[in-house]
Formats: sequence, C-alpha cells, structure tokens
Amino acid sequence: MTEKHPASALLEMLPANKHLGITVDKMADGTAEVRLGWKPEIGNHVGSVSAGALFSLADATSGAAMISALGDAMSNVTPLARGGDINFLKMAKGDIVGRASFTPEERKTIMTELEANGVSRPIGHVEMVDANGVVVATAEFRWHIKRNG
Repeated sequence: MTEKHPASALLEMLPANKHLGITVDKMADGTAEVRLGWKPEIGNHVGSVSAGALFSLADATSGAAMISALGDAMSNVTPLARGGDINFLKMAKGDIVGRASFTPEERKTIMTELEANGVSRPIGHVEMVDANGVVVATAEFRWHIKRNG
C-alpha cells in the first residue's frame, strides 16, 4: 500500500521532475520513497541512468522527506536546499528508487531550532537502489529551513 502525502502531486508536477518521470511512491512521517522510471532519454553513453538524472532523483527524494517531516509546519516555513553531494557506487540500470527519512529525533530538533531561532539547517541522506535492491548511489542534501514572516 502506498502512502501519498498531499504535496506528492506538487513534487511530481515540477517541470524537471515531470520531464524526468520522477514519481512519489511514499511520502509520510518524515519518510519518502521516490521513483525514477527508466526511459532512454535519461540514459548516458554506457546505457545506465545518467549522473544528472540520479542527482535529480536524490534532490526530489530528500525534498519529499523534508516536506513530510515538517508536517503542518510546512505552511509557516520555506525549505531550500543549500547544497548536495552524491556518490555513485554501481551502474544504475532500470528503475531506481530513492529512499530518505528524518528520524523522530531529527524532526524534533528541526522544530526546536525553528521555534528558538527561526532557522534550521538539517542534513538529509538519500539511498538509491535498483530493482534488485542494490544500492547504486548515495547522496546528502544540506537544507536551510526558515520560518516565514
């Protein structure tokens, strides 16, 4: 059973995500699973998923986890990625799923920092796996979340 967050449709409609075919499989309680379906247009010169497409998947996955971690606070804050790093571990072939989550402790820290300082700078970790469950890449996104107003 998939758990869809109301914002999952918004993420899927973003022009870059839509162009790449990125879809949200699960987005709830600080956790996200986001899929990059294989098509030749996202391939590279060796027949695997391109580095740029994997980076976009990692960005979308980290963003989905962040939005679901913020919950109702999302209407009062603006999250922006400050930067990201990716490690390519294996050739990525076929559909790739990105997975990211923020633990309850991390979510509590984010909310505490937002309340006290109006800003939080958490780090989101993403793991990307192929259809066989092999980890093909990992990524880290550094966030800047600012309370509005």
